[in-house]
Amino acid sequence: NWINALYWGRYITALFGAGVIFLTFKAVQTLFNNKLLAILSALFVAVNYRLILSSHIGFIDMYNVFFLLAVFWSIGTLLRKPTLKNYLMTWMFIALSFLTKYQVYALFPFLIGHFVISWRLAGDRSRFLRCLFSKEVVLGGFASLTIVLISHIHYFLQWQKVLELHKYEALKYGFGAQTFNIYPISYFYHIGIGEVLSLFALTGIVIGLISVRYRLGTMLLLSVMPFTIYIYLYYSQGGFFTRNLIFIIPIFLIFAGLAIYHFFDIIWRKKGFFWKTIAIVFIFVAGFFGLKDHIKNDLVLEKIYSQKSVALQAYEWTEKNITGDVVFATYDHNPTTKDKKVRVTPLPYLDKVFSYREMKQEGYDFAVLDMVDIQGDFLWWMKQSLEFGIKFWNKPNDLLSQS
Repeated sequence: NWINALYWGRYITALFGAGVIFLTFKAVQTLFNNKLLAILSALFVAVNYRLILSSHIGFIDMYNVFFLLAVFWSIGTLLRKPTLKNYLMTWMFIALSFLTKYQVYALFPFLIGHFVISWRLAGDRSRFLRCLFSKEVVLGGFASLTIVLISHIHYFLQWQKVLELHKYEALKYGFGAQTFNIYPISYFYHIGIGEVLSLFALTGIVIGLISVRYRLGTMLLLSVMPFTIYIYLYYSQGGFFTRNLIFIIPIFLIFAGLAIYHFFDIIWRKKGFFWKTIAIVFIFVAGFFGLKDHIKNDLVLEKIYSQKSVALQAYEWTEKNITGDVVFATYDHNPTTKDKKVRVTPLPYLDKVFSYREMKQEGYDFAVLDMVDIQGDFLWWMKQSLEFGIKFWNKPNDLLSQS
C-alpha cells in the first residue's frame, strides 16, 4: 500500500528538519557574527515542538523553512564577499525557496542585502546604478529564472489544468478575505513559539532595531514579515493552517536568542565573579523556562509517534470487542468488524444525531467516530474577524467542552 514511499518521504523531511538546525546556526553566525548567539538560536530551533512536529510529517513546510534559512545564510555570505559564485548560490536558493510553495518573500532580504552591497561598492552615487545592475546580479537572476522555467515546462504544456488547480487553491485558502485573523498569532504565542520565548523575541526585535551592530541582520530577517502578515493574516485565511507559517518560527527564535544573549552580555561584562555567575544563571534560567513546555510536548509527541497509529489501534479494538448480536454504527471509512452477527448501520450526520443519549435512542449499542468527522464543530473560534477573534486569544475550552 505504498507504505515504503510514505517512509521515504518522512525520512527526507526529517533530514531537512535536522538541516534547519544547522542552517539556523550558519545564518545567525554570518548575519550577526556571533557564535554564542548562533548556538543559542540553533538550540531553540532544535527543541521547538512545532518544528519537530513538522519534521515528522511528510508535508513540504520544512523545505520552506530550510530554503528560507539557506537564503539568509547565503545573503550573509554575500555581504562579506560579493563574488559571482556567492551571487549564483544566493539566486539558486531564492529559486528553490520560491519553487517550494510559490512564495516570493525570499526576494526581500536579497534586495536589501544587494542594495547595501551596491552602496558599499559604489563609493559615490554615480557608480551606484552600475553596481546595482552588475553582471553578478544579472547572471545570478538569469540562472534563477532558468531554474524556475525549466522546472515548469510541464506546467506550460498543461496551463489550463494548472490554472484550475490554482483557482482551487485560492478558494481553499480564502483569497480575498481581507479580514485580519488573530488566531495564528495566538497559536504561535501559546504553542508554536511559547509565551516566554515570544516575549523575548519581541524584546530582541526592539534591541536589534536600536543597536547598530544588530540592525542590518535584523532588517534582513524582518523583511519577510510584511508580505507574510498581509497574505496569511489579512488577504487570505491561509494562516488558519498554521503549518503555512512555520518558516517564521526560526526568525522569532533568533530574536529570542538575541534578547537573552544581549542581557547575558551586559551582565557578563561587569567585573567580578558574582556578575559572571549571575550571567550564567540568567542564561540557563531563561533557556529552561523558554524550552520546558517544548521539551514536554516533544516527549509526548515522540511517545505517540512511536506507537501504533490511533486508526490501527481502533481497528484492532473494534475487531476484538464488538461481537455478537449488537447494532454498530459507523461511517464507511471508519473501523468496522468482521463478525457477521453484528448489524452494521451507517452513522447519521452529526447535526441529526450527536450526543450519547440520541445515539441510544436510535438503538445503537456501539458507535465509532473519527475526529476528522467532527473537527469542524470545534474550529469555529479560529476563523473570526479581529473584533471577535480577540475574545478568543485564549482557547475557549469552557465553550468547546459544552459541544
